[in-house]
Amino acid sequence: MLYQLEGSPRGLHFVPGPHDDLVGWERLKSVAPWQMPHIATAGVGLSADKVLESGAYPYPILITYANRDEQMAYDLTRLLHVNFEEYKDAHSFAIGFALDRQVFDWIVPYHAGSIRYFREIGVWTEEYEAHNQRLIDRQTVLQEAWGSVRSSDLTDNEFLDFWLAKRTAALAAAGMDSVW
Repeated sequence: MLYQLEGSPRGLHFVPGPHDDLVGWERLKSVAPWQMPHIATAGVGLSADKVLESGAYPYPILITYANRDEQMAYDLTRLLHVNFEEYKDAHSFAIGFALDRQVFDWIVPYHAGSIRYFREIGVWTEEYEAHNQRLIDRQTVLQEAWGSVRSSDLTDNEFLDFWLAKRTAALAAAGMDSVW
């Protein structure tokens, strides 16, 4: 469909996100903190010669529960790092696993096993640790707020409004932005 749009009378246009527009990026990240500056070189109408300066989010993303075995998370992180050269060309998204593309201060906390490996190779800093702990604290606040509402017998729409209000209040009480 994007190719059809590109060939239509008005064409296809992407929303630009100039990386030097710091005020604009600050506004964007206040409502979409997962967005990161990105230079797109592939896709409909894009190439190495016709790039788009905009935003995206880190990809691929591997997520697990905090109670997942620490050694398993360590081993997977190490495996992805030390074998990168072996699989990096298997798919275009694999480049996202390159160590220099990791965003250690993003919106999702890192698992203790992954942190242990990143510390071992010298890339995990105290700043990343402090950021990660704030994310874990946020998850704790959300988990406690959820525990206080999940047994409610409200209808779906009533429950959604109730939960969002409780969520916002709990995060505000902890001095955290609700974002969504």
